[in-house]
Amino acid sequence: SGKAYLIISNQKKSTLKLGDEVEVIGNLFAIRKPSNPGEVDFARILLRRGIHASIVVKDPRQGVTRLSTPLGTPQAWLNGLRRYGLESLGSSIPKSESGIASAILLGDRQSLSREETERYRKSGVVHVLVISGQHFLILAVFLQSLLCLFGIPRRHLWIALLLIGYAILVGLRPPVVRACVTFVALAGGAILKRKASLANSLALAGRVITVLSRAEVF
Repeated sequence: SGKAYLIISNQKKSTLKLGDEVEVIGNLFAIRKPSNPGEVDFARILLRRGIHASIVVKDPRQGVTRLSTPLGTPQAWLNGLRRYGLESLGSSIPKSESGIASAILLGDRQSLSREETERYRKSGVVHVLVISGQHFLILAVFLQSLLCLFGIPRRHLWIALLLIGYAILVGLRPPVVRACVTFVALAGGAILKRKASLANSLALAGRVITVLSRAEVF
């Protein structure tokens, strides 16, 4: 017993929604270890989350059964908002680019085909699909410019709140938590009119990650 990483080969035929509770019948595999020097160790990342295997389902109509769809809960509202963002990206930009945009902006790689993900992984640049500090830096600069343009006061407070909201929306993975806590700590120093220390901010981020998941430290 334990956790497994679910891979649905033909997602176009799937009617599943984020947050659905499902029953799955598929093929169980060990997580593939990196084949190139310097490549991201996806197996180790999943192991830190307590995931030891992957389940591949070729046809979701036969291998996946929806048991329930939670409604009216904060998680359901969050899933609905994330789903709306994914659908908006899918309808507003070409299909060849919507999958990459979903991964970079919302941290969702389900829209990427398995072949596309493998190409990024084999080339050793799969990290560009992972939301990290670079994303938060761009977002913080954009929010700062936007709030200045409209003359909104307490800009640092609004930036901190919006960054926290974005982190919750895309999922509180370690890179997201690290970036969010670091930028929020820097914004907090500006709010309190105290000199912020980047080293202390990173240390605080590490502390928060340790509290959320001790396995991420090792």
